[in-house]
Order: sequence, then structure tokens, then C-alpha cells
Amino acid sequence: MRGTIRAIVNAEQLNVEEEKTRCPPANIPSMPTLSNEKGNVKSRAIRLIRDLPKGSSWDDLMYRIYVRQKIETGLADLGAGRVHSHDSVRKESSVA
Repeated sequence: MRGTIRAIVNAEQLNVEEEKTRCPPANIPSMPTLSNEKGNVKSRAIRLIRDLPKGSSWDDLMYRIYVRQKIETGLADLGAGRVHSHDSVRKESSVA
């Protein structure tokens, strides 16, 4: 029994080490968001989870997190003045 537990722990440590090599370095800046308050993200994530209908999948949760992040990024860009006019977007995409 002890050997089995030790093997599971060792395998789990390998997974953690493997995951560390796949994660981006800490010096890469995070995406801009509306607010980076510490408790704020956690409380909003909890609210997202509570608002999910019963029977939701992990994909449903991940989609909602993704959409929320994109909305906050867009609002942060808007607040910082990083915007494009309709005319400039039409010129860039060659739409008349």
C-alpha cells in the first residue's frame, strides 16, 4: 500500500514539474483588465460558477470565463484610449 501511495505522489510531482515547463515565464505581462483587485477576480469567478445552470460542463464554464475576460479587456482598452474608428477598420479590412 505504501509503495502505491509513493508511486502516486511521485507521478503527481512529475505532472507538476511538467506543468511548470509548459507555463509561460512570470515576466510576461498579463492581459489588461478592468480591475486587478485581488479579491475581485475570485468573487467574480465564484459568481460565474454560481450562475451556471445545473448540468453545465467544464467547457461551459471555460467559455464564460473566456467571454468575461474578453469583455474586461475590451473595456480596459476603451478606458485607455486604445480604440479604432469604423472608418479605419474598414480601410484595414478593405471593406468599402
